[in-house]
Amino acid sequence: MTQPDPAQQPPVPTPPKTFTQDEVNAFLAEDRRKVQARYADYDDLKTKASKLDEIERNNLSEVERLRAESERIANDLATERATRLRLEIASAHEITGDDLVLLTATDEETLRAQAARIQAKNTAAATAAGSAPLPGQGTPATAPTTGSVAAGEDLYRQLHPKT
Repeated sequence: MTQPDPAQQPPVPTPPKTFTQDEVNAFLAEDRRKVQARYADYDDLKTKASKLDEIERNNLSEVERLRAESERIANDLATERATRLRLEIASAHEITGDDLVLLTATDEETLRAQAARIQAKNTAAATAAGSAPLPGQGTPATAPTTGSVAAGEDLYRQLHPKT
């Protein structure tokens, strides 16, 4: 028989290494030191992150506040422009007092149309009111101009002729 080749021989198993409790404690202590070193600045980073979050919240709040203020100013400006236009048109059409509430449109063309209708109605009403006296007022053409008893008798005779 021939000698087996040492390269072909199965490796000899090495016995497992055993550690004492002191060695295990040293390994764990070293591992803890590495982990603590790795996360040593964790608290510092956490503090910085919270400050950054606060700054971003403040900036966002400031941006939101400015956006809301801008919207409020834009709405106020639109309201003032609409009111100014309404009053200019009312003035041009001689609309005053209680008739102002009748101008309800939001665009200039419709406001002008409303104002023209209101002005036409006001003009027609003023013309009609100026041409006829109110009932019970005025002097009929047949009535005497004096307020005497004789004038009353004359009026009675006119209204009740003898037949």
